[in-house]
Amino acid sequence: MTFCIEPNFVERCLEEPTLLCSLDDIQWQDLFRILRYNDLVATLASTIAIYGVPIESDYAQKHLISARTYSNRQSQQVINEAHNLTSLLDEIKIYPTFLKGAAYSIAKDKNAQGRLMSDVDILVTKAYLPDIEMKLKEHGWHEKEVSDYDDNYYRKWSHELPPYYHHESGTTLDIHHTLIPPITGKRVPIEHILDSAEVHEGLYILPLEWRLLHCIIHFFYNEDYDKPFRDFWDIKCLIDLAFNEKKLENVLEIAKQYGFKSELVYCLLLLELKYERPYSRQLNGLLSINLKEKLFVRYVLSHCVVLRHRLTDTIQTKVCAFIMFIRGHLKKMPLKILIPHAGIKSYRGVVSLLLGKHHFD
Repeated sequence: MTFCIEPNFVERCLEEPTLLCSLDDIQWQDLFRILRYNDLVATLASTIAIYGVPIESDYAQKHLISARTYSNRQSQQVINEAHNLTSLLDEIKIYPTFLKGAAYSIAKDKNAQGRLMSDVDILVTKAYLPDIEMKLKEHGWHEKEVSDYDDNYYRKWSHELPPYYHHESGTTLDIHHTLIPPITGKRVPIEHILDSAEVHEGLYILPLEWRLLHCIIHFFYNEDYDKPFRDFWDIKCLIDLAFNEKKLENVLEIAKQYGFKSELVYCLLLLELKYERPYSRQLNGLLSINLKEKLFVRYVLSHCVVLRHRLTDTIQTKVCAFIMFIRGHLKKMPLKILIPHAGIKSYRGVVSLLLGKHHFD
């Protein structure tokens, strides 16, 4: 099967939806295949609505309206859940700060338009975790079932607790006590971040600088690059917002202070490469870029951060995604922990496959 349109064209449509006016139904089918795999159909639908682009294809209109309706409903559900959680934890004088998709929806960031969310993420002070867990369990929340090994990993090495879910609403909740896994050896000033939180209609979210940096941290200290463009779209929208609000210099200073300067540079270089954005001018010589960073972006990152699909992937795409997969593991864990962790997970996976998932219970 051959696609009628190029993935690069699809990327451009998210910025220039007027390009869609010339598509026929066969091309729309291909476009939806790519976007649906990357969780971006509703994003395109929202962009088309914002720009007021007329779409003549009835076939396309049905898919776009359906995607946008679902996304808008989910966004409202997430905001409602955020209010419910805030009210619940207010009973014990704890005020959660919302992260990721929930924060984007609350702030009405551009990347919230059409963004699909699988869970709600909150950030709290680590000392409050026992009280929060007790309160949640009293009101219908339960820990998702994980092995004893994984539970210990979460609590010892991770930046969050094992996921919680609500048996009636079906909501999944990730409770963070920091923004980066402690196992990386890096630290961020959680108390300062929480104190600087913005308030929108009674809900706390990270300030823009930390919304962006957390997004960048999550992207690079990760090992899942199956749908990298969707995550990078968040970064692009937030960098554009920081650029427009003249906060990019603040972001750079924070990134330098806490050891994320290279990650920010990678994002800026890739955006300049893809979209010819003039970010460097606003930073006015404050940004030093070395040859290694330039080569990494041009020969690895630019081939990984694309709209993935099994019918459009190339050998280069797969190789670069694998490099990022390995790199993500190495960024997240030192080798002395990664090697035994990978061995234990592989062993338990094989045993569970042969003897059943409850063998280790």
